[in-house]
Amino acid sequence: MPDLTNHTPLRDERYYLYADNDISLRFQKRGDKFELERMEKVGDLTRKQEKLFISKNEFEALTKIAKGPIIRDSFLIQAANPQITLKVYDGPFKGLERIEVEFDSLEKAKTFSPPDWFGPEMTDSVLASDSKLINMTKDEFVAFLLKEKPLF
Repeated sequence: MPDLTNHTPLRDERYYLYADNDISLRFQKRGDKFELERMEKVGDLTRKQEKLFISKNEFEALTKIAKGPIIRDSFLIQAANPQITLKVYDGPFKGLERIEVEFDSLEKAKTFSPPDWFGPEMTDSVLASDSKLINMTKDEFVAFLLKEKPLF
């Protein structure tokens, strides 16, 4: 794994209002910004994202009716295509670390060869999606974490 000494993480505090297999409505505090997002799966490797910025007061009001939080630090490893970030979870999901790779085209995603330091592929794992994590019990999370070993 790359040396993270000079990487400053961005802290995410994420909550969910709605999540099923294809659509989620979530909001988060990311650094000093507050965002409301709708994510929709449109293909095996593609998502459509709509984002609005909201106020701190709106964020705090929504936390009272949402599932969460999911707390994680995001380390930007590579900004260029593909964008690579390391997600290090805290709170109830402490122990989970995963790499997230985002591409600007489906073709680039299909031809991507992960570096040797990547752990096992997690795209189809329950642990690969915050919208699935949020519905897990602590015991279910620990069982999946031990079974799938998505750590580096």
